[in-house]
Parts: sequence; C-alpha cells; structure tokens
Amino acid sequence: MRYIRTPRRNNGGLRVARWQRGMPPHLPSMLTRQSNRNFKYLVPGFDSTLTSLRVGLTTFVSSGKTTISSYTAVPSMAAKKLKNSYVTLIGDREAALAPSSVFLDRLSKLPKGQDEVDIILNGSHKHLFNSRLTDGIVKILCDAIIDSGVAIGVLDLGTNGLGDTAAAELAKLFETGATPVREIHLQGNAFGPSACKVLCEAFGNPQGAKPEVLNLNGNPIGEDGGVAVSRILGEGCNLRTLNLGNTEMGTRAIIAVAKMMWYNNSIHVLNLENPRMFDLQESTTFHIAKMIRTNGTLQQLYLGKHKMRDDGAASIAQYMEDNTNIKILDLRANEISIAGAEALAILLMKGACGLSALNLAGNKIQDQGAHALGVALRTCRTLVDLDVRNNSIGNSGLLAIADAMNQNTAIQRLQVFGNKFEEAAADAFSELVTNRFSYFQVECDVRPYIVDGVSMVAKENLPEDMVKVVY
Repeated sequence: MRYIRTPRRNNGGLRVARWQRGMPPHLPSMLTRQSNRNFKYLVPGFDSTLTSLRVGLTTFVSSGKTTISSYTAVPSMAAKKLKNSYVTLIGDREAALAPSSVFLDRLSKLPKGQDEVDIILNGSHKHLFNSRLTDGIVKILCDAIIDSGVAIGVLDLGTNGLGDTAAAELAKLFETGATPVREIHLQGNAFGPSACKVLCEAFGNPQGAKPEVLNLNGNPIGEDGGVAVSRILGEGCNLRTLNLGNTEMGTRAIIAVAKMMWYNNSIHVLNLENPRMFDLQESTTFHIAKMIRTNGTLQQLYLGKHKMRDDGAASIAQYMEDNTNIKILDLRANEISIAGAEALAILLMKGACGLSALNLAGNKIQDQGAHALGVALRTCRTLVDLDVRNNSIGNSGLLAIADAMNQNTAIQRLQVFGNKFEEAAADAFSELVTNRFSYFQVECDVRPYIVDGVSMVAKENLPEDMVKVVY
C-alpha cells in the first residue's frame, strides 16, 4: 500500500505531512525538513536521534505490521502478590485511602524481576505525615505478607508511634522465618520493654527471621528491653547493624550488650548513644573497652552522650591499641577534657589502630587537648575525619591544629567550628581553606571572610556527618 502525503501548515506555521491512506492513528511519527524542502518519514526506534523523544512506547514497522512495546515498568510478581493479598484483606474502600493508597502505589512502582519487596512506610515522609500507620494497619500488612509468602528486603515502619499491639503482630511475622526480612527499621515508635521482649523472642527462635539490620533508635525499651536485645547477639546472630541509640537503656543493659559483644562475630555497626546513666563512676566504660579489645568484627562504634570522662577515654584509647578493625569512633557530647584528649592523641601517634574517623564534638578538650591532637596530626596517616567542634578551644589550640594541617596529607574532613576563633586563628584557617584545603580537596566547616580588614569565620555546612570509610 502506498501512502500519499500532502503538505499542510499547522497552527504554528510549520509544514507537516498528512498521510491520507491507511495510516494507523496511534503510530507516532516524525517529519524532518530536508534542504530541498522535501519531507522524509522517520520511524522512531530505527533512528537513534529519536531516542529522547520516545515516551512510553517504541514502534517497529515490519512487513506492514506495527508492534508497540511499553517502556512503563512492570511490577514484580512478588509485589503483585503482596498487593493482591493486602487489597483482599483491607477492602477496596480502605485501599483507596492513605496510608494504604501510598503503600499500594509504591508497590506498583517496584521494577520487574526484583525478588525482594521493599516496604518503606516511614511516618516522617510527606505522603504519610498526616496519615501514619496504626496498629490495625500493621496487623493487616503482616497478614498480607504471610499470605503472599514474599521475601522482604527493607521493612521500614519508623516514626509511626506504633505500640505493643503492632509489636505482637510483627513478632508473628518474624517468629516462623517463613518470610525472610533483610532489614528492619522500627525507629521512632513507642515500643516499650514488653514489646521489645516479644520481638527479641521472635528473633531468638531458631526458625525465626535473621535480619542483617535492626534499628530500634528512639524506642523506650529501657533496661529490660536492652537485656532482651543482648540475648539475640550470641551464637546464630546474623545482624550486621544494630542501632540502640536513645532507647533509655541503663547501666545493666549497656553492660549486658557489651558482654555479649565480646564474642559476637557478625555486627559491624553498633550504636549505643544516649543511655540513661545516673552514676559518675563510668561503670560501663570498662566493659565497653574490653569489648573493643576482644571483638574482631566491629567497625563503627557510636558512644555519644555516655557521660564519659578522662578515665573512660583513656581506657578506650588503651584498648583500641589492640583493635585494628574499628574505623569510626564517635565520642561526641561526653565530658572528655585535656587528659582524655591526650590519651587519644597518643593512640593516633602510635599508629597501632586503624581509626579513620574520630568524633570529639561537644566535649571540653580546650587548648591543651588541641595541642596534643595537633602533635598527633603531624604523623598520623590513618585518620581522615576529625571533628572537634564546640570544645572550648582557644586561639593557641586552633593555631596548633592549623599548623599541623599544613603537614598532614591524610585528613579529608576537618570540623572545628564552634570554638573561640580570634583574628590569628581566623587568618590561619583562611589561608588553609583558600590554599591547601582547596588544592587537596579537604572539607572544612569554616568559611573565612573579612570585615573592615579583620579576618573572621562563618559556618560552612558540610553534606554529610562523617566521611564514608572504605573497608
């Protein structure tokens, strides 16, 4: 069949060709003006220049037949099974309302061929902020997962205010192990000690789920909950990341976790920030220090807000000499002063540890501690990230750090804002930031500027909290 084209003008005044016979109305086409003002019909899909203009479909013309193939992502079979089970249990009417509608929409966008289903329903997201999950929704969700039998990659139910009822339903999901779950994020809910015990009993079941990531940050699990978590850290533990920060654990729970970590060989990241400590004897520090000496797999340790003083920091530094695996040590917002900073500086000078990132923000190391760290920075070749913000460091201490940075070639990120910058220190860091840091691409959280001929510094926001360490 031959097509006859007739040049016409569209509303924009451009000449187009109208195919008068037999042209399929849905077939996309493109006409290109040639130098002789003739038009040539181009088939999208055969010309690479049209790739950016093909939206959703490609047309193939072969032997008078037209085939249309969609670019729209086809949901995976696992997501489809879970979606059907969920809609069956909750009903069409509720499925059209948030948060169910948000969940179903996200399921439909999962790519084809993905064996695991990621369920991310964090209540802090803008789509769920005003319609967060309830215990009843969690029950239906767990039943749908069990009915469909799909494997879960990431289960994020954080910041939803879930309580003991939701924890019991999640425990039913985890206790049989029939549904594998790789990451579990339950941060920012209202799980208390009893809810934590139920969840840990499910994880402790020999046939139960063995997640690699468990995040309970911000849940008031208390002493009993922390002890329950410690019991799943023994033989058979598959966790790689355990986040127990801000969980109101006390001395007994911290010691229980530390003792189990002596022999744990799976956890790489451990967060024990902000426990409830009511004594000044640093009774937990010795157990944590012994954990550091004996554990051979831990790579990141977060001990912020532990009320740690100089003796505790010295114990940590002493036992760190026997550990070459820990790369990130976070001691922010403690009560470490000059002696503790000197002990950590000696650790860095010896070079026995493999420490790559050290966070001392929010302590009180002052000028003498900064001088000790400055001496360590001259020879240390492993540390790439140092944070000493808000440490009451004066002009001489800042100058010592600046002078050391003129010789250090390892640091990739330095954070010093929040200390007592005078004109001499501001001049020194102005020269560093402008010249050496710019050349070696060192990130620094101060931005120099001049007012009436006087050097000053302002805060420079850095993109991430700490440098990503490659193990």
